[in-house]
Amino acid sequence: MDEKKIKSRLKVFIAIIIIIFAVLSAQLINLQIINGSIYKQWADQMKIRSIPIPAPRGNILDRNGVVIANNRPAYTVELVRTNIKDQDLNKVILKLMRILVANNQQFVDNFPLKVNPIRYDFSYGDANVSKNILLQREQAWKKANNLPDDISAKDAFEKLKKDNKIDEKLSDEDARNILVVREEMKKQGYMSYNPVKIASDIDAKTLAQISERYDQLPGVVITIEPIRQYPYKNVGSNFIGYMSRLQPEDIKNIASDPRYSLNDLIGRDGIERLFEKELKGTNGAQQVEVDALGRMIKVLGEKPPKPGNKVYLSIDMKLQQKAEEALKDVMSKIQNGDGYQKFPANIGAAVAVDVNTGDVLAMASIPNFDPNMFAKGTPLTKSQSNYMWPNVTNAMTPQPSYDYARLGTAPPGSTFKMIVGTGALMDHVITPTDQVYCSGVYTYPGSGNPKCWAPHGWNNIIEALKVSCDVFFYDTGRKLGIDNIDKWARAFGLGQPTGIELPESKGQVAGPSQYKQDVILYRVNYYLNQKVIDKEQYNVISKMIIEGEDSDNIIFKKLKDAGIPDKLQYKFWQIIKDSQWRLGQTLSASIGQESTTVTPLQMANYIATLVNGGIRYKLHLIDRVETYDGKLVSINKPAIVEKLNLKPEVINVIKQGMLGVTEEGGTASGAFIDAPYKVGGKTGTAETIGHANYAWFVGFAPFDKPKIAVAVVIYQGGHGSYAAPVARAIMDQYLGYNK
Repeated sequence: MDEKKIKSRLKVFIAIIIIIFAVLSAQLINLQIINGSIYKQWADQMKIRSIPIPAPRGNILDRNGVVIANNRPAYTVELVRTNIKDQDLNKVILKLMRILVANNQQFVDNFPLKVNPIRYDFSYGDANVSKNILLQREQAWKKANNLPDDISAKDAFEKLKKDNKIDEKLSDEDARNILVVREEMKKQGYMSYNPVKIASDIDAKTLAQISERYDQLPGVVITIEPIRQYPYKNVGSNFIGYMSRLQPEDIKNIASDPRYSLNDLIGRDGIERLFEKELKGTNGAQQVEVDALGRMIKVLGEKPPKPGNKVYLSIDMKLQQKAEEALKDVMSKIQNGDGYQKFPANIGAAVAVDVNTGDVLAMASIPNFDPNMFAKGTPLTKSQSNYMWPNVTNAMTPQPSYDYARLGTAPPGSTFKMIVGTGALMDHVITPTDQVYCSGVYTYPGSGNPKCWAPHGWNNIIEALKVSCDVFFYDTGRKLGIDNIDKWARAFGLGQPTGIELPESKGQVAGPSQYKQDVILYRVNYYLNQKVIDKEQYNVISKMIIEGEDSDNIIFKKLKDAGIPDKLQYKFWQIIKDSQWRLGQTLSASIGQESTTVTPLQMANYIATLVNGGIRYKLHLIDRVETYDGKLVSINKPAIVEKLNLKPEVINVIKQGMLGVTEEGGTASGAFIDAPYKVGGKTGTAETIGHANYAWFVGFAPFDKPKIAVAVVIYQGGHGSYAAPVARAIMDQYLGYNK
């Protein structure tokens, strides 16, 4: 090929390149300069986002499939990132918050600075949170906001206003409301793919006002999400629990679980907490096109959410309702002296169990609360918080958040007598026909002459149970001995957990070992805490108490060798001598006093064990767990803890005595004399220092083939017979004899 042709082709090639470059340049000018604003608008209006679809939390149901906790759809206000300038965002937030405030709508408020016309305060949680956790939250929050540890609330407020470019002309209320949202933006992450939740469950009026102002509220969107609801409100709340927002200390527990985000609510107590991971669903996602204001144009694709598992309880909700209704009714009548002698009667609990399986059928605790007030994740009002977590001054201060059925302990009083009677019959200490004479005072030498509540004459064990004769059981307990009383109490499940899935108190059984521990805890510890003695001296004294040292010479020598001053040696000698168990304490323990304490759960299980032939079952509140579409995940079956091998003739004697309690002349005859079925029961009036007596009733029905065992306690209820009508109402409901 000659040189001329090569040059010609090269010119053509260069010309083509120039033309292509010119076309591309012209198009680029068109895109960026001539029609740039149009294309920018198109780009802004056609953003693609992945929006989370909240998964419904799993339902909680009773044994019959009745819904106890489920979800309802609710309108939620969220803020998503748009192309709005940061300095204009405060104006958008202010407009939105003014709408919410004007319509009295609750909004997410985790901003820990409270402002009123007089003062500024830090607030890091409700009254149920320990001071240590509150301090940790305060330190973490100040660090996250680059605030000094010692900064005052007012100075912190002013600094945050400046940092977030909030107009100085705004009122403190408006400024704080902006900071409330800014706090959530910082906490949850203000990004285009992560909406920030501002308010849940807004009403129709608020929805309309926000919708009408969409063009003034760029980034504000309305979504629909499931909100937890409890159709029965207060009923069962003490074991159901409630929901609240994640706190800093929760993060470590859910950090590895991708199902959680920082604006989630989690179970805080009861079943909601125990089964948090099972009830929690897996969020779905929706890929959508949105415009510059963050509003959805169309859905491009969707991954549906997966609801959480369903948890079925052993509870019968109709029976639960009846138990709570009866407790409230009887407590109110006692408080008002309506048919009863007047007493405070401010706390009550009732438990019903299936004697043949260990199923907990009802577990009532009064006072209780409505968990719906937590469902939105918004802070409680001051009155709500004070109600939930009152200032507790003593054991008789009612606490709505406390489950007295499984956590509250009280002396059992005369309801303990069947344990002593059963043990004495089984160990051949007494026979069914042995009699004890009751003059109203027990006069055995060295007993201290304790009294009975009335003179009863000659009684055998059946008659003694019927009229609740203390003298008979003083004598029987003396013969049985404290070690055997302890043995039989523990055999029936006292002093140990029942096995129920939720946290519970185990109480304690009175005896020499427990008494020594109490002396150390309440008397020796006092001097240690007051720095009268040091830890080494404390250990010397405690060891002598535990080992039962009785020699005066040895006690004084060891006290002197430990460096305890002469003037204090007599005081500690007296404490050591006082720690020795005495006959009078055995007699007191025989009638359910001394230091024995029990929960209603334990008492119901003890009665179930007694009347089912001596089989102690593990109590359980959970029946089964299923996936949202009905596939079985787990199921609870009756679990035997211990077989006591009780003799049928012994059981029959004790049952006959309990039958007499509910018949004419018995201590609970007033509640059961007209019952259409036969009931075995026992009243108990347990004494406590400085307060009115506890009122107890325990029982079972039907008498011939027991199905249900019930335990009822009313704090400061006055007399054991006052608790019996609650048990009657529960048994009527269970056996189908509703009045």
